[in-house]
Amino acid sequence: MNGIKIALSIIISVITSIFALPALATGSQPSGWYFEGNIGESRTSLYTGNSIANSGFAWNINAGYKFMPYVAAEAGYTSYSTASIKSTPNSGSKIGENTAYSYDFAAKGILPVNDSGLNLFGKLGAAVMKTHIINTNPSVAVVPGSGTHNSISLYCGLGVEYFVISNVALNMQWARANGNDRTSRQDLFSAGLSYVFM
Repeated sequence: MNGIKIALSIIISVITSIFALPALATGSQPSGWYFEGNIGESRTSLYTGNSIANSGFAWNINAGYKFMPYVAAEAGYTSYSTASIKSTPNSGSKIGENTAYSYDFAAKGILPVNDSGLNLFGKLGAAVMKTHIINTNPSVAVVPGSGTHNSISLYCGLGVEYFVISNVALNMQWARANGNDRTSRQDLFSAGLSYVFM
């Protein structure tokens, strides 16, 4: 619940800022190298059939290059919340924990909305995910999927950003690292700030 409250607070702050500050970056959008930091909530989906407490605080950083107003390429790192694994679906005692992080490499398509400073964007690429599942209950001999697992899978995302000044933007976005049947699927709902080096 703490992750949900934090994410909601961030989203409310971003929306308030969007309506409170005029966009100074009307007309041409800045290009070049950029850095982005985001915080919010991640949700974990395991494919092993075990129930998990699937939401909590997570964070992400991205670095990229904007070639033109419509196209960018970026690489990122995301640290997901730790998920509790239950003995039976939707019930039972906690028997383990799943920790996960990923590296992503994506192309970013950008759609500027007139000269408003507002952009819609989508991301598509690949994620390298690592998860570590451990046993936290001594009375359970084996937790399904225990150990460290890696995968390379689809990465995608959608979002909106608003330039509050010529090279600083606030954003809200959803991103998914699809994973596989051993590394889990991770969804990140976040808000953050990006800075374009002009």
